[in-house]
Amino acid sequence: MAYNALRSSILSNTLTSGTIYNEKNLAQQLGISRTPVREALLELSSQGLVEFLPRKGVVVNSFKEADINEIFEIRHIIETHAFKTACTQSDTADLTEMERCVENQCCIDMESCDINQFLEMDRTFHMAFARLTGNKRLVSIMDNIRDILHIMGSYALSVEGRMCWSMKKF
Repeated sequence: MAYNALRSSILSNTLTSGTIYNEKNLAQQLGISRTPVREALLELSSQGLVEFLPRKGVVVNSFKEADINEIFEIRHIIETHAFKTACTQSDTADLTEMERCVENQCCIDMESCDINQFLEMDRTFHMAFARLTGNKRLVSIMDNIRDILHIMGSYALSVEGRMCWSMKKF
């Protein structure tokens, strides 16, 4: 419960980069003891979503250009493999979910520029593609990478005009 609540708060930007959070306050907000919060934060840290600051607390990670390049390189490797695997394993791969995601992204109201909705559809698209491989470990790794990409994307798309520019590419 603590992990899901904290992860959701990070992905929705309720917990933001640059703010130092402490376990005690997070536990109080969730209405649980500090131990499950600590365990959840350790898991989130191992996934690269948060960083512990000794004697201060924890922060949501912000990503430098090198981090961004590394994540996109890993995503490229995984998705290239997923594409090749999907194409060679079956000549009848079901692309319905991915087609629906692209259609839904095209229908997002550019005036409201709902970043989280856009990023969730993007996640659904890429995760559907990863699932076509049938490789559970690859899907798990891709899910973690998508969390990091969600954080990166929410910051990038919050820049004035960036969301609408991204939508024009469709």
